[in-house]
Amino acid sequence: MKAFRELEALLSAREKPVKVFFRDDDGGWADDHLQAVCEDFTNLELPLDIAVIPDALSDRSIELVSRLINSSDRFAIHQHGFTHANHQLQGRSCEFGSDRSYQQQYNDIAAGKKILTAAFGSQVKPIFTPPWNRCNSDTASALHALDIEYLSRIVRSEPIDTAVPEFSVTVDWLKKNKGVALNQAQLTDYICGHFNTADDVIGIMLHHEHMDQDNRVLFGEFVDTLKASQIVSFHSMMSIAQ
Repeated sequence: MKAFRELEALLSAREKPVKVFFRDDDGGWADDHLQAVCEDFTNLELPLDIAVIPDALSDRSIELVSRLINSSDRFAIHQHGFTHANHQLQGRSCEFGSDRSYQQQYNDIAAGKKILTAAFGSQVKPIFTPPWNRCNSDTASALHALDIEYLSRIVRSEPIDTAVPEFSVTVDWLKKNKGVALNQAQLTDYICGHFNTADDVIGIMLHHEHMDQDNRVLFGEFVDTLKASQIVSFHSMMSIAQ
C-alpha cells in the first residue's frame, strides 16, 4: 500500500462511508487480459461488472464470460453498445450520438440485447454502458422502450434528458492527460480528489485490454488500500442501482 499512502490517510480521516463498484468495459475484446483481471478479482474477493460488446463476442469470448458468471455471483455482465464503432461524423467518437436517429439507435441496442440474451440468457443485467461513455436522449428513450432499466456513463458526461435512471463511474483507472497516462503521483492525486468528496458511491472504470502485469499489481495495491479502510464497502452495479 506504499503507493497509496495519501489515499490511506484520507480514508482514515474520512467519516462518511463510501460504497465502491468496479465496471470493466469492452468485454469481447482481449480475452486473455479479461481472464487475468478476473483472476485478480477472484483472488481479491471483489465484485466486477463487465460491460460486454455484443458484436465483438467470439465463441471463445462467450465460453470465457459464461464460465465467469457461472463460477461466482461476484461477476455480472451488461450491454456495452452494439459494435463499439464510431458513427459521429465530426467531434468526439460516439456510437449513439446526434448523427444517428432514434430508430437506428433502437435497432442497434435491440440487436445487441438479442445477441447477449441468446448467449447468456437471464444473466444479463438490465444496464447499458455506451461506448466512450457518450450517448444522447434518444439512446435513453430506446433503452426505456427495450426494458433496459439503467444507464451508466462517467461523471461530468454531457447532460441529457434521460428516460431511465443513470448512475456513473467516477474514477478512470487508466486516466490520461492530453493523451499521456498519469504517473503514480498524478494518479494518486486524481483518485484522492474523488474520495475527498461527500459522494457516498464511487465507481471505478477499468479497461482490461490496457492493463498489463505492472498495472494490475498497482491496481492490487490500490484495492488493498481500500479494503484496509473500515468505511469502504464493495458492491455490484445492480445492488447500487437498486
